Amino acid sequence: MSQEISPSIEAIALLESHINYFIQLLSHEHDVYDEAPWVTVFAFKAALIGWQLVSAECWKPAEVIGSVDKWDMRQWMNKVFERRKNWCIGRLVTNSLKELDDAA
Repeated sequence: MSQEISPSIEAIALLESHINYFIQLLSHEHDVYDEAPWVTVFAFKAALIGWQLVSAECWKPAEVIGSVDKWDMRQWMNKVFERRKNWCIGRLVTNSLKELDDAA
């Protein structure tokens, strides 16, 4: 299955603030034990969309997490979600990321 996307400029503009919000939230070193489970779910969805946009070279989160390519972003995603692996939802996310690594 291909993970290539071709979003419109308008779609990227609509999504960008939401993706940036969750990526900034994930980037902050804070006590993740106080997070509600839905935060991990929505942050994972936003990170995946961001990763797809970076993969398609449509978006660069340089101001949020540094200048990255799709591989750097995947490593960053693995790191930030690894901190949430103590919960069931965190394990689902980290396992999903491992499946993406295996599929690549």
